[in-house]
Amino acid sequence: MNVLDKFNLTYDELIKVVLCKKCSYIPMIRLRGKWNVCGTISIDGHLSVMRDYALLVNEVFTNQLIKSFLLLPSSSITKYLLTSATSLALE
Repeated sequence: MNVLDKFNLTYDELIKVVLCKKCSYIPMIRLRGKWNVCGTISIDGHLSVMRDYALLVNEVFTNQLIKSFLLLPSSSITKYLLTSATSLALE
């Protein structure tokens, strides 16, 4: 089932950032290996965004798509997050 079609949404309408679970501020900023905003720190904020992406858009991730979806500054950070998320999924 295509969730975007079901709710008459487009890819461009999706919020493509990590949301703070405490204050709902967007976007959380990745700094020194952690997602930060409003004094709240998350080490795995990207995981819920990646789950949402898989459910709403596609189960296949590419570095460039996730980089733009999470507003990450570099492909190497994205690769690290994808690799760590994959290892968590396999556990």
